[in-house]
Amino acid sequence: MLQPDIVDLLSSNGGIMGLLSRIFGENIEKQKLSKFKELESKFGGDSDLLGNMKAVWLTSRGNHYGANRKYEKALNDFTEAIQICPSHIPAYVAMATSYREIGKLDDAQDVIHKAMDALGTAGELYQGSEFELYNQMAAVYFLKHDKNNFLVWAERAITAYEDPERQAKLKFAIEAGVIDGADDQEIIESLRGLINEIKGEN
Repeated sequence: MLQPDIVDLLSSNGGIMGLLSRIFGENIEKQKLSKFKELESKFGGDSDLLGNMKAVWLTSRGNHYGANRKYEKALNDFTEAIQICPSHIPAYVAMATSYREIGKLDDAQDVIHKAMDALGTAGELYQGSEFELYNQMAAVYFLKHDKNNFLVWAERAITAYEDPERQAKLKFAIEAGVIDGADDQEIIESLRGLINEIKGEN
């Protein structure tokens, strides 16, 4: 679990949310360097933790860009996050989402495969992320109108979601502040509805 001072840093007025609220009025590179300098002064003694914290911040900023349809900037942040911390699974998930939003489904698929490879070395923090990755793959196949592969990956996503070990790992990740998990149940209900609809057509 992340130390209290890390959580305080990310949630304080001067942390991620404070910066994101002013994001469009600031120089992007200057903003990043300022935040990185702050993180380095805080966690410079632990290179792994520092890399992860930088990736967390870049992914959060990228998600903000994506929510405002600034996909090029979002993808740049996700790419840098992965370069800094190749095991930061949320950056892969966010990148795949952005690619889906702009219709680059093959790119989204490629990112998901890379995330699955990275998951093997991601350590305890991101174990249990299979659900997010399988759901992303199901979404890609759904948009490709490939019902058979959609069913395969949607059912894998549901199985991963229901795995007791995954639930325990998810709790750890949520408490650490790196995974939200709030929308999981809604996603599962949607997947089940689509599965039943497709199977009902056969």
